[in-house]
Amino acid sequence: MKLMAGKQVWMESVTETREHLLEVAIEKMVYGGEGLARTPDGVLLMQGVLAGENVQVLVGEKHHGVRRAQVQQLLTPSPQRIAPMRPLWAMRRMPLPAHQL
Repeated sequence: MKLMAGKQVWMESVTETREHLLEVAIEKMVYGGEGLARTPDGVLLMQGVLAGENVQVLVGEKHHGVRRAQVQQLLTPSPQRIAPMRPLWAMRRMPLPAHQL
């Protein structure tokens, strides 16, 4: 609720649009598989990260006190992150051994 010109006005679906790049450290993983990072402006949630990583993100809209962010660059990977064994296109062409058919 905000006070405007002596009247109380309900501001239910206010979203703040202030996009900018920011470097953050992922503190932990939360429900839904999103990474959580804390900044002076509040909490950021983003997908595609692991706890302990440092990433550069594009900060998006604030909704219900939480901002969503999109990862732009992985700066420091987590020790838990592993590289894929083969590219997906190579897996489709690889014949399966007889015991796996």
